[in-house]
Order: sequence, then C-alpha cells, then structure tokens
Amino acid sequence: MRVRTEVVDQIFEPLRGKVGLLKKYALALPDSVIEVLDHAPFKWEDTKKLSLNARERLGPLQSLQQEKVREYTDDFRTRVGEFTKRFHQEAPFALMESIDAYKLVQQFHLDLSALEEEGEKVNQQQELFEVAVLPWRDLKTCRTELGQLKLIWDFVQLVSDIFMAFSATLWGAVDVEFMTDSTKKLQKEVKTLPRVIHKWDVHIGLMAKLNAMSVSLPLVQDLRDDAMRP
Repeated sequence: MRVRTEVVDQIFEPLRGKVGLLKKYALALPDSVIEVLDHAPFKWEDTKKLSLNARERLGPLQSLQQEKVREYTDDFRTRVGEFTKRFHQEAPFALMESIDAYKLVQQFHLDLSALEEEGEKVNQQQELFEVAVLPWRDLKTCRTELGQLKLIWDFVQLVSDIFMAFSATLWGAVDVEFMTDSTKKLQKEVKTLPRVIHKWDVHIGLMAKLNAMSVSLPLVQDLRDDAMRP
C-alpha cells in the first residue's frame, strides 16, 4: 500500500484525460465504465483511510516486528562481514600450483549465492516493516571479484595448457616463431583484463610466467641454430 500510493494517486487524472479524448472522437465508453472511473478516486481515498487506521491499530505490533528485523539485519550484516573477510583471505588471488582454484571458486560461489538469496529476504522484510533497506554492497563487490577470479584462472589454465603443449613438442618439430607469436598474443590478452585484476598476485604471477617464456624462446632458437650443432 505504502509503495503504490504515489503511483495510484497520479493515475486518475490521466485516465480522465483519455476518456475526454475518446469522447472528442465519438468513441465514448459504456456508462458502466464511466461510473467506475468516476467513483474510483473516492474508493481509493477510502482505501487509504482504512490502511492508515489499520497501521495505527497495528503500530505496537509493527514496532515489535521492526525491532526483530533490525536484529536480523545486524546478525546478517555480521555474517556478510565475516564472509567478505574470509573471501579475501582464502579465495585464490595468488598463483599457487598447490591449490585447486576452480574448486575454491565454486565453493565461494555457492556460499555467496546463499548469502545473496538471504540478503533478498532481509530486504523484503525491511521494506515490509518500513526499515531502512540496505544494498549489501560487500556482497556485490564479492560477486564481481569472484567473476574476475574465474576469468583470470581461465587464462592461467589456458597458458598452462599451451605451455605444456610447447614442452611436449619434439625438438625437431619445435616452431619457435609460432610459439613466440602465441606467447605475445597471450601477453596482450592478459594485459587487457580489467585493471583491478592487475594488482592481484595471480595476475602478477601469470605475467611473470609469460615473460619468462618470452625470454626463453629466443634461447631455444639459438640452440636450434646450425652454428650450435657439433
């Protein structure tokens, strides 16, 4: 009722204007419809009065519910803070071979989804009992960062797969020019990732891995040079 009041208050005058416009072009509405439209503003005012009286009668109960919602909000805010702290401490922001990054990302996705769903329920309670509705910005930030983590680890996996293919190539079939071009392309793509990712250890470590390959490939070419053969 509270949410729709302003919208409904402004709807009657445009309706009258449309009815008048229809009459102007000899497209009059049935009398029964006109009667409903004429009485609608008065019925709406009666409805608002009933709602106001009900709110006054239910005032003490609403105050009690508001206090419960505030307590629930405080508890949820605490749990959101704990999750945010754990996320930034334990999520795979660093490039370490010993961790299963995708498993961690998936687990944090599940935990975050549960909090997001609960956050929506908290917001519904806040709106229903006229308590300040909080946007839960920390959850939105974690969701954005989690998506960015998945993105950078996709590149980590891609680079790892390509470099493993390089290593498995027989010496006689090594194409240094192709490998160099592939590495440069990867470097360019990783550099174009969102700037915030560039600060993360996983991005720094991945760039170091790519740069090391760029340095190694010319040495490989030198070793393949005829002058290096006995």
